[in-house]
Amino acid sequence: MDKFLAHRMKIFSGMLVLFIVFSACNLGSFNSDQDEIIEGTVTPGVSQNTNSDLSSDLSEVDEPEVALEMVTFYKLDGTEEVVPRTYTSFSDLLDAQVEKGEWTQGEGLVYLLQYFLGELEGDLPELEFVKEINGTGILRLAKEYIANNPSDTANIQELNRLIAQLKPSDEMLDLMSQPANSTSDSGTSKNAMLNKQVSAEDCANFQQLGFDPDHFNSEYCYKYEEAMVNGKTYRVYYPSWWQGDETKKPVIDNSIIALIDSAVTFVEYGYFYDINMIISLTTYPELTNALGIQHPISGRETCPITLFKTVGGMPYANFQQTIAHEAFHCFQDWNTSYDDYDANKWWVEGSAEFFSNVVYEDTNYEHEYLTDFDQLSVRTPIDKMSYENFIFFQHLSNEYGAKEVINLLKLLGNSNGSNSTLASFGNMADTFQDFVVAYMSTGILDTGGGMISVGNPTVVKTEVIDKEEEKKFNSHPFVATRYRMNYKKEKRFLQTPKEDGTGKYSTAENKIRNDISNWSALPPEIRSECEDDVLYVLVTTTTEVGETYELIANIDKMEKAECDPCLLGVWAVNNPSYEEFLLRLFNSQGSLEGFPPGTQIVVDVEGKYYMEFKEERELKSRRYEFSITMGASGFPGFTTTIDSQGIGKYSTQDGKKLDVFDHLDTVNQVNGSMDGLPISVTMMPGSGTASMFGVTGEAPGLENDNAQDSVTWQYQCDEESIQIEDPVYGELLFDRVEEIVPTPVPTAGS
Repeated sequence: MDKFLAHRMKIFSGMLVLFIVFSACNLGSFNSDQDEIIEGTVTPGVSQNTNSDLSSDLSEVDEPEVALEMVTFYKLDGTEEVVPRTYTSFSDLLDAQVEKGEWTQGEGLVYLLQYFLGELEGDLPELEFVKEINGTGILRLAKEYIANNPSDTANIQELNRLIAQLKPSDEMLDLMSQPANSTSDSGTSKNAMLNKQVSAEDCANFQQLGFDPDHFNSEYCYKYEEAMVNGKTYRVYYPSWWQGDETKKPVIDNSIIALIDSAVTFVEYGYFYDINMIISLTTYPELTNALGIQHPISGRETCPITLFKTVGGMPYANFQQTIAHEAFHCFQDWNTSYDDYDANKWWVEGSAEFFSNVVYEDTNYEHEYLTDFDQLSVRTPIDKMSYENFIFFQHLSNEYGAKEVINLLKLLGNSNGSNSTLASFGNMADTFQDFVVAYMSTGILDTGGGMISVGNPTVVKTEVIDKEEEKKFNSHPFVATRYRMNYKKEKRFLQTPKEDGTGKYSTAENKIRNDISNWSALPPEIRSECEDDVLYVLVTTTTEVGETYELIANIDKMEKAECDPCLLGVWAVNNPSYEEFLLRLFNSQGSLEGFPPGTQIVVDVEGKYYMEFKEERELKSRRYEFSITMGASGFPGFTTTIDSQGIGKYSTQDGKKLDVFDHLDTVNQVNGSMDGLPISVTMMPGSGTASMFGVTGEAPGLENDNAQDSVTWQYQCDEESIQIEDPVYGELLFDRVEEIVPTPVPTAGS
């Protein structure tokens, strides 16, 4: 994003320097039918001016100030990100300019094709904020415009002139090209000598004349190299004067390799025929990266791909994946043909990005659109985006397999990209919900391994929850809607969900959202922390076309849940006090039936039983070499030594009432003995056990397999001790200690 904020634009006499710069969002695709299309704030701004170090003999003129639209996105961590309005694709820029009244559709198509061919006159700074490096969509839109607008003769004439320059006809290509290992018909001189006789300027002029046969001077402007895969031919045509130039050889070699790799991969999924990749003969100001255009075809025709420029500053791995993207457009025409680019580009471009990664699974060039997906997808439906959808098709492939994704593409091509077709594919309601939840938790598994994830995702907005009311969360079809729920500190909330419409939702506390097992329905009770608000992530989705889904969180009750600073720290149970506590507990169970009259229960407690109250309202407990010997007077006692660790939550009210809830105590080790002789104890590491908070966890012979719901005590706290008053068993004392809670012994399997 710093690229945009530090952008610079210099206009030189006789030369316009234009850059295609990577961007992070695309608001051109916000033209959907949602109720709340843009909550991100759009504000005017002025770009920063910096000095250019470019050396040139041409004179400079004053750099113009470029007015930018700034857009605000809301992030999961509560911050706001203000960025220039950018465009994922050239067609998004076209839509935006038409919507603003800056261009007509015909004018915009002319401007963009002129830009591809280096003919654009004047200043068009918006091009700096287009991320796409492919012109396939604009070519298809131009051909559709010509077919559907016969009355716009001026623009159609210019469009036809420009399109003619993108590639020669098959017949002309044969006339003006030679195999790389051929020689002149008039002699046996080597190619290096022959190349000197070909005029690069004449060849460029011939292209600018639209490869008109009337202007053909019989020069071999092209050389080509070819490879055969499964009986099909893959050729790379390059300017003949490149031959012998070692700096150009890597471009040719990597192009051939990319076509071969694409053919080997894509033939597994359907028909894959011949491809001619043609490198442009014209010269014009450098672009940042390769610009590829796949020409639409029908039937089994050879598929042409034109490259304008080749690598620029792009690594060859990215260059190869770019070619694989264009090769998949050929595959689409051979297997999943469609009409109306605008209606279908969401799956045409998204699937091409994904399948280019199937060819080059470790390159991950498609990840450049991850930020765009993150920013747009909270409000823009899948079927209103394009390249950004690579991650959705990645998820579909993970769930159904790549071949099933191809079957979906065929269905979409036959239905003109209908989202109803998408909705009826597989178990799409669950699939789409799982996709968004995974995106917000673990991430999406990538083809080459690893997870595709965003550390600080974009959300629709933050809903602050600090009183008893209804909070409404809306979602529209195929929108990956995400909200941030902010429960204010020192509060206890009781809430119930209500749903309107057909859809799904899931939520998780933000700090544990990366574990997908922590996602669930809306918790009936939430207690916030002492010093900080508690943050939850909410995902809502629907795949019901034409409907809106709404989740309503009813905050039925809110009460204070204070944090008493006196409690903070580490405490140890007072063993004599605990002995008395246990005696009262055991005596409440009845008499010692079967023992002689006058027999008394004897309890001896040794070791340490710690509790730690933390500021984030977390309670930790720890039994360390903690033993309880219980018996009857005059008889041997049974000793149980337990090592365990527990974790739960707590809150206080008015410095008098202590609530402990969701406490889970887990055994690390347990030993038994009687009169010094060891006795086998069947409780295994990882089992639950009885603690002062009740029976917790799942233990042999215990029916309770859940964390203790809640224990409420009256208490008094001072600098030295905590006195807890159980309503049934009476007083229990804890002493403040200086010791650190010992490191737990690892449980089995940890």
